[in-house]
Amino acid sequence: MKVIALFLLFASLNASFAVTDTNILAMGEWSQPVADYSGSKIRGRLLICQSIKHRGSSGIDIAVYLELQEHSDSYGRPVQVFCDFRKGLHCELSDSSGNVAKSEFSLKFNGPAPGPFTCILQSDSSVRLRVSPIVGCREPNGDWDLLGPPFQSWYLDRNNTNAFYLSGTFKVNPTNSVVHGSSPDVWEGTLILPKMKVLIKQP
Repeated sequence: MKVIALFLLFASLNASFAVTDTNILAMGEWSQPVADYSGSKIRGRLLICQSIKHRGSSGIDIAVYLELQEHSDSYGRPVQVFCDFRKGLHCELSDSSGNVAKSEFSLKFNGPAPGPFTCILQSDSSVRLRVSPIVGCREPNGDWDLLGPPFQSWYLDRNNTNAFYLSGTFKVNPTNSVVHGSSPDVWEGTLILPKMKVLIKQP
């Protein structure tokens, strides 16, 4: 009994660490589902998450993520999505008046956005993908250094109490290696990612 109790305690501690290690600072609404030639649909949304001392970071890592979800009208084959964030994903940050914030190159860049890769979405499943280069961060004074692909950067003052809005488009073009009718389905299309409210000074 003691062994079982210790095991359950250890498991619960691990679970709580997993929950607190990554915090969601902002989460956007889902985009409209977009169907490909075969009727397979996916939708997407933007998120901003922070991780404390994550993968060698010396401070608080802040990054933009793209979440994709298989959203077809019926259960079917898996959907293959070719992700090239350097060419296919563009984000825009604006204020509450609609003014677009200027993106500037950041000295914090440690390489560009993740390179091209392919992910497969099972029917009725989702995947969360990091699109920010390593490492964006919360500065020691509380300011944000928010990075987007391929070399977008917004430095946000911690004292700014106004809301910003991050939006984007994610476009997937067919590749030369794609054979339509293959399994899994190879998705192509454009997702219009809704504006996500971003508050630098957390309540």
